[in-house]
Amino acid sequence: MRSAAILLYVGFVLADSEALCAQQPTPSLLEVNVSGPIRWEEGCLRGTLDISNHSPGPLFLTSMGPYYDIAVNVSKGDSRSGASIAWVPIGGVTDIIVIDVETLAAGASTHRDFCWPPYVWVVSPRRKTRREIPVRGKLRVRVSYFADPEDVKKYKGTWNNPHPGELPPLWSKTYAEIPCPPNTCKTDCNRAPVVIEGEVRMVPDAFWRWNAQGRKLTDELSKKFPSCAKNKAETP
Repeated sequence: MRSAAILLYVGFVLADSEALCAQQPTPSLLEVNVSGPIRWEEGCLRGTLDISNHSPGPLFLTSMGPYYDIAVNVSKGDSRSGASIAWVPIGGVTDIIVIDVETLAAGASTHRDFCWPPYVWVVSPRRKTRREIPVRGKLRVRVSYFADPEDVKKYKGTWNNPHPGELPPLWSKTYAEIPCPPNTCKTDCNRAPVVIEGEVRMVPDAFWRWNAQGRKLTDELSKKFPSCAKNKAETP
């Protein structure tokens, strides 16, 4: 197999909305599951992803991914009501594009351990802000693959004429609840973090000069949307 890598400047727009109530894994040639409990350990969100081939023949996992996302609440004003749900990547995204595959034999499984930090950054190009949001709420994991060897040949051929949209891979995904981190209040720790319209995740991360503006935005949002409800009977 030939690996090819290029540097790419990518913006990940928070526009992939889904109804959270309908998030159940669908039957697929490729089964993806988070095995065992997800847990916070030594400052990172740890878990294991199981990827199993239920087809009668080999499947070809793209070298890009798996992709790990969290649900976010896209606020359009001073209230969470009416806000839309979107997804922001916390892992698996990179500015190095690798056009290659890993073969998974029929009936075989592979396992991927993951460890993600408790915060992920987003930027607003219009506001020129860069800030961190907490990793909490709902986790989505996606794996892309091909079932036909001929599609793999075409996919690898995009290195010479890259038009990824012309040959979309198949996708399998799963969902899991992120547990509350230790030493945090429990009232809001499973609620999707709030972002504003126009905030995106971009790689590579070259926006450190916007940190000061980002801190101001975080302060504004923390006043509108307190991360921990006031509850005298609860100890953070």
